[in-house]
Amino acid sequence: MNKRAGTPEFSSNIREKPPKKPKKNAVAHSHPEVIHRPRLATSIVAEKHALLEKLNFQFAPFDPVFQAFALTKKLKDPTNCPTACVLCHQVMHSNKVYCYKCLQPSVFMRDKLPRVDLGDITLDVIHHHGEKRSKSTALQAQVLAGHNGKVRTIDSEAIPDDYDPRTTMLVFPSDSSVETKNLPGLKNITKIVVIEATWIKAGGVLRKPQLQNLKRIHLKNYQTMFWRYQKFGAQFLATIEAIYYAIRERFEGIHGEPAYHGQFDNLLYLYASQLKRIKQEKDKRICMPRKDEKWYPDTGEQAKRDPTEVRSCDHCGEAKLRNAFHKKRWRRSPGQGRLCLECIQVKGRAGNLKRKVHNN
Repeated sequence: MNKRAGTPEFSSNIREKPPKKPKKNAVAHSHPEVIHRPRLATSIVAEKHALLEKLNFQFAPFDPVFQAFALTKKLKDPTNCPTACVLCHQVMHSNKVYCYKCLQPSVFMRDKLPRVDLGDITLDVIHHHGEKRSKSTALQAQVLAGHNGKVRTIDSEAIPDDYDPRTTMLVFPSDSSVETKNLPGLKNITKIVVIEATWIKAGGVLRKPQLQNLKRIHLKNYQTMFWRYQKFGAQFLATIEAIYYAIRERFEGIHGEPAYHGQFDNLLYLYASQLKRIKQEKDKRICMPRKDEKWYPDTGEQAKRDPTEVRSCDHCGEAKLRNAFHKKRWRRSPGQGRLCLECIQVKGRAGNLKRKVHNN
């Protein structure tokens, strides 16, 4: 018998194709246990917002921040524009609260941002030169608490070499780090150094010789309120959260926990306002209907589509059910109209025939 015919006696020698590997970040839409990415992002934001409400921070009112983001009028003269920076007079389009460049509030938020007094603590934020300032959360500390010069932002390529190991501590977990309350000479600590970088890039900053002799501390197990998905875990805090908890633990280690009454809670003011604003936008998108969908405004639930709905095709003019139309052609598109599946196939064959005649 012919061996190439795939007979039973030679079928075992035929090499089978290996199964295809699943694509990276692929989502199995048919599996009921899989959480799709939009739903995952919405659930994370809702979870972090519930955590923020549970912690009971004593924040200033968030109304000025929401009013600043509602401003849409941009004047040609930046000196009179409410969304312009106080110092450089540059109109800010994305962030209307403070300027990423000079870390000054906008004209609208000039006297409306809360001020935080750090007491006898000075803060140095070492910002990685490869990170965008718009993604940094540690810069918010200088906006809120830098009015008296106790907070400064330093580039990672220009770290000063005058740090005193007896009065300076570095907030970063390592094998040699200890908890804040167990740090020897905690009362003598007057300067806190933090690194603003991703967890991958922070290792290069830690190897700088200016930071080798500093005392290192690690914080307690706190849950982050960061609303973006991250693979490290909920115990990996944002930089502004690490700043807040480090200052608070140092204060409670010296004066005791009962002495704290929310003095530094407004360090997270802008961070929490971002979370609240994202939560509001997520809620709006969930309840936002499409053009071809019917919604019940009282309950916010989507009405089921009627399978007996009849529409007419713009090409053949026949009235057909909804299922007879292509899903991408159900709504009108410019130049095409609403076409049924049969007309789409006819136009496709005609187009292929024209291509063959043109090529010949």
